[in-house]
Amino acid sequence: RERAYSAIGSQLAYQNPDLAIEYIDQLAGQPRHDLINTIASSYAQKDVGEAVTWITQFEGEPLYAGLVGSIAQSVAAEDPRAALQLTESIPASGDKTSAISSIMYTWADTDPAAAADYTERMSDPAVKLAAVESIVGSWAGYDAVATREWVSQLQPNEVRDQGLLTLITNAAHSPADYLSLIGEIRAETMKADALQQAMQNLAFRDREAARSLLEKSGASAAQKEALQCFLDDPNNFGGY
Repeated sequence: RERAYSAIGSQLAYQNPDLAIEYIDQLAGQPRHDLINTIASSYAQKDVGEAVTWITQFEGEPLYAGLVGSIAQSVAAEDPRAALQLTESIPASGDKTSAISSIMYTWADTDPAAAADYTERMSDPAVKLAAVESIVGSWAGYDAVATREWVSQLQPNEVRDQGLLTLITNAAHSPADYLSLIGEIRAETMKADALQQAMQNLAFRDREAARSLLEKSGASAAQKEALQCFLDDPNNFGGY
């Protein structure tokens, strides 16, 4: 019976969300969560304010943050500042950070300079780190040079290091690119992670270039040995 209620409610959600609401109390767990989310999305497509008002009845429930995040994301492309304002009702949590990160990725796709400027004024270190990672992941896809210029001028701390690591993952191509980006990272643990990521990226295209990068990297003997083992194992490269 619950499956039938879930199917009917989901069908009604986009046709007549007011009627679909009647099925919420017939469901529990994930099916209830999914139906509430679908109804909220339906309201948001017509009137974001109505959607926000409707979901306040679920404030305090674990699903609330996800509902706000979904509604915020639905308006992020048109009005990212309004989307970010919606997230203010979410208590500090991983869900809130995730929602903001997603909005920043969308914003950077249309106006990276504005997204970057907004991010630099964020006060929460964890949220700022996630936002920088999202902006770099989006922006570097179409303008790696401008992205790097922005990341390089950030304050030299964990946030900047994360931006550089994300550039290595998304935008670096040559051994010189990798070495230059790794050299800008301050934290030794992050530098080691960056070298490993660079080695993996490069090795699948050119293992000899990866070996050269390793030799020039200034890595510790232990890390060199571990990465050399990775390069020497044919199972990491389809048996070749």
